[in-house]
Amino acid sequence: MFLGVVGFAWVGLWAGLYPKEKPSVTRGTPAAILAPRDAVPWLRLFRHRQTWAYIAGTTASAPIWWFYIFWAPDFFSKRYGLNLTQSSLPLMCIFLVAGLGGIVAGWFSCFLLRRGCTLNTARKVAFLACGICAVPVFIAPLTPNYFVAVALVAVAAAAHCGYAANLYALATDTVPANAVASLVGIGGMAGAVAGMFFAQFISRILSMTHNNYMAPFAVAASGYLLGLACIHLLLPNLESMESGGTADTISSERLNAGSTPCLR
Repeated sequence: MFLGVVGFAWVGLWAGLYPKEKPSVTRGTPAAILAPRDAVPWLRLFRHRQTWAYIAGTTASAPIWWFYIFWAPDFFSKRYGLNLTQSSLPLMCIFLVAGLGGIVAGWFSCFLLRRGCTLNTARKVAFLACGICAVPVFIAPLTPNYFVAVALVAVAAAAHCGYAANLYALATDTVPANAVASLVGIGGMAGAVAGMFFAQFISRILSMTHNNYMAPFAVAASGYLLGLACIHLLLPNLESMESGGTADTISSERLNAGSTPCLR
């Protein structure tokens, strides 16, 4: 009930405080950016590799996040005998570290851009770093000390948030502004459907293996790198749907227009 009230309060603040018009329009901003454009139809989006790259990223990562949210308490209970009260502090630490991971990985991508890396390199190196940080979590069920397991899951959860931060940025990198919301919605739906099947997979595996979490954690360790591989195969140079060119070209245009704070 408390969280529900907070949600309604947030809606009120958003409706009252969110600017009704774009607040930072400069003289050099191209008319193509300022002019209102109709949303791109969803069916048209499915014709482009950019859409499928984003779907691949969310399908590979979103179910893993829900795995940490819903199954972590059960894992600590079955593996280490912690009840809900005893596992509350470890869970709080996991999600606190996860939130910091999203900030750090977002900063890291921008840091690479400021150092002269191309957008393609900056985004994919950030994805790769997050994917590598998630790999050690597969040994979490093997560790005899639950403090080590908590640390491994916390790092993996932070890697997820960093991966997700760059995935949202990927949507703005590769599709026009009037299609970003639709693309994110499609990707979110794909991740939700994949999460449904992953939950079934986890429950059946645990039933057959008498609560052995090795297989679910193995999937959690490898999903991000698999998602990155799919993104790279579909968009080897982060080609933009907006112009048919690379996302780096589009970013240069936005930089000149003053509309990409990360690149300033």
